[in-house]
Amino acid sequence: MPGLSMMGNVISILKRSGERIDEVEACVLRDMIIIKRSDVTVGMGDLMIRRISNGDDEVYEVLKTVFFKESQFFTASCHIETKRLNFFDGENTIQDITRNIYAVNAGANHL
Repeated sequence: MPGLSMMGNVISILKRSGERIDEVEACVLRDMIIIKRSDVTVGMGDLMIRRISNGDDEVYEVLKTVFFKESQFFTASCHIETKRLNFFDGENTIQDITRNIYAVNAGANHL
């Protein structure tokens, strides 16, 4: 399990409900993202967005999450199995989530 020094990436989590959690420190691996925050719940289908140095975004879809509670030797962490989405799939999925949230909220104001 990576130590705190390997948590060098900062990601945003976009939940299926439309909630966005920014500035989450993480360790991004090929098929897994590890975060050491116990106050963040991540579910299947949520998106993880990492801004890379050239300004592009990498979008990962959550496939499975496993939470490890704090013990004598390890801090609490969440290991998240992910699938990296290509540019078009990632952008379409982000737009679908935000479009659905706006459509639901738009009807709430008109009685």
